[in-house]
Amino acid sequence: MAATGFTQYSAVTNTDASPTSFNNMQDAIQAEFVARTTIGTVAGVISGLLCTISTTAIAVAAGEGYGDGLKYAGGESLTFSGSDAAATYYVYWDSSEEALAKSTTVPDTSLDILLCKTTWDGATTHEAAALVDLRAWGIVPLPLLSCSWQIGTVSVGKKAQFVCPPDTSLWIDGVAIVQADNGSANSTVVDVHVGASASAPITIFTTQANRPSVGNAITNWTITYSGIPDTRLVEAGDVVYVEVDAVGDSAQDLAVTIYGRWLRA
Repeated sequence: MAATGFTQYSAVTNTDASPTSFNNMQDAIQAEFVARTTIGTVAGVISGLLCTISTTAIAVAAGEGYGDGLKYAGGESLTFSGSDAAATYYVYWDSSEEALAKSTTVPDTSLDILLCKTTWDGATTHEAAALVDLRAWGIVPLPLLSCSWQIGTVSVGKKAQFVCPPDTSLWIDGVAIVQADNGSANSTVVDVHVGASASAPITIFTTQANRPSVGNAITNWTITYSGIPDTRLVEAGDVVYVEVDAVGDSAQDLAVTIYGRWLRA
């Protein structure tokens, strides 16, 4: 069977083609490209789109990113005003609205292109020191490590490690953990460390509160996710290891997934 073609395409005709027929063809091809790009990809940045403060606005540099299959080129600003309450805001490109947006909660980063985090005083000023670059690089998802390595009682210490391939860089989106039994007291906390060859790996969670954790009161087999890591780039040849920092009393059968994406060369 031949490959499936686009839903509409140009054809030879002995009558004049109308503007509507051309527009329908182009719209259909655009929709087909979007649908094909969406399959197997996540929202992310290929180049540029760096956020900077421009008086009361957050300016997004020109670049290339994709969200829900749609291409975003940046080169615009999002203005804040006195009607925006003093708070920390996430700035992102909303794929459903096809527009820059802001929110006090993290958007759906599988569909929307997360760009930065800013602290707004509710009147006239963005706090320069609080502007955080949150661009996720790459759009091809990749589970980096998925391993149920400690069957039985979970203990503190280093549990698994691997080396990033020598010709590939990776971008970490986050870490997920799950246990068959979350224990009778306290919490299980997991950390991930990354470092170059011949260097001691260091935590990717400078903000330690963002490490994935699960308390004993949480229902067994509940998957919990980390916050956004502070270090997310894993260079080709880097060493990555997983360490259990704390354990719930009598917790059993821990599994960890580090998930992220390939970076385009």
